[in-house]
Amino acid sequence: MIGIRLTLPALLVFLSSCTPPVVMLVNPKNGDVRRCSVAETGAGPHQFATETRIKACVHQWKSLGYVETESLSPEERARIAPKP
Repeated sequence: MIGIRLTLPALLVFLSSCTPPVVMLVNPKNGDVRRCSVAETGAGPHQFATETRIKACVHQWKSLGYVETESLSPEERARIAPKP
């Protein structure tokens, strides 16, 4: 039982470290959302190349006025949320 208690958390940490990063960006003026991830950048299996391409993708969208969704305040999120 102790082995399972130690193995499961270690396995979860390992699997979460394998998850490729995803950065979501939004245009605060019109609510348009863009995503920078491995799928969008065509990055290869190497972590350095993946991180570099994702950072370049984020930089490109930020230069066009987009901001990371994580940096939005709750009021900004409510303002740009799609209306039902």
